[in-house]
Amino acid sequence: MSQVVIGDILPYTQAIAILNQTVYGTNWTANVESDVVVYVTPFGDAPDDFTQILSYPSDFSVAFIGSEEEVQVTLVTPSSAGDIVTITRQTPADRMNLYTNTNFIPSMLNNDFGILTLVDQQAQLVNQLIGPRYNYSAIIQDVIDTILPILGPGQIWMKDQGNDAIVAVDFATGGGGNITSWETVSVPSVNAASGNGFVADRTATPVQVVLPAVFNVGDEIGVLGLGAGGWSLVANTGQTIKFGSVTSSSAGAINSDVQYANIFVRGLVANTTWSVELVNSNPTVI
Repeated sequence: MSQVVIGDILPYTQAIAILNQTVYGTNWTANVESDVVVYVTPFGDAPDDFTQILSYPSDFSVAFIGSEEEVQVTLVTPSSAGDIVTITRQTPADRMNLYTNTNFIPSMLNNDFGILTLVDQQAQLVNQLIGPRYNYSAIIQDVIDTILPILGPGQIWMKDQGNDAIVAVDFATGGGGNITSWETVSVPSVNAASGNGFVADRTATPVQVVLPAVFNVGDEIGVLGLGAGGWSLVANTGQTIKFGSVTSSSAGAINSDVQYANIFVRGLVANTTWSVELVNSNPTVI
C-alpha cells in the first residue's frame, strides 16, 4: 500500500492516490464497517460531497487491521493518479442497551462507552478542525451572530447595517461583473450611471467620476486608472462611501494614489451608501 497522506486527523484521513491504487489505511477505528464514509475527488475536480460519495458495500469494503483495529478501505474501482480519497466516519449516536431486564455483562457498558467516544471524536473533528468557527476570544452575540437564514438562489450571507442579524442578500459578481459599458474619458468630470465603467486618462489632474444620485443595492460603478492624473470617485449629495472601516464624509470622495489604480464600488444602501468591493491600491478617503 502506498499513499501520500495530506490530511490525517482522527477520525479523518485524506490521501493522494497513485495510479490503480485500491487500498487506503487510516489511524483510527470504527464501530462497524457501514459507519465508514468514503469520497473520491477525481484529479483536477473541485470537491463535491453530494456527487463524489461512494456507496458501501458496492463501491468499497472495510477491514479492521491490527490490535487497534484501524480502518482500512479497499476500493472496488482503482483510483486514477492524483485522485483525492477522503475517508471519515459517521457513527450514529444510538443507545444500544437499556440495562433493564437483561443479563447485564460489562461488555454491554463498554460497547456503549465506546460508541460515545467515537461520536465525541467526530464532534471534535468538525467543531475544531474542519468546521469554520469564530475566534475563541471574540465577543459573540447569541442569535445575532449565530443564526443563518436559508439562502435562495444566487444569495449570500451578510451582516445587516444595524448589526443585529445576519441576512440573505442577492449576490452580484464582483470586480466588474455587473459593468455593462466601458468608456475611456479624459474630461475633468463625468457623471456615472449604474453599470458604467470608466478608464480615467488624464495627464495632470484626475478625472472626477460623480456617482449617481439614484441607485439600487448591488449597483456597480468601476474606474480603471490609465493616465498619470488618476481619478476621484465622488459621492453625490447626501451620500457616503465606505472603504473597510473608514467612511467618507457626506458627498465626500475617494482619490487614487497611484497611476494605474483601479476601484469598483457597489450600492450598499439604496441612494445613500456606496461600498468599495475591490481596489488594487491604497486610495485616500475624504
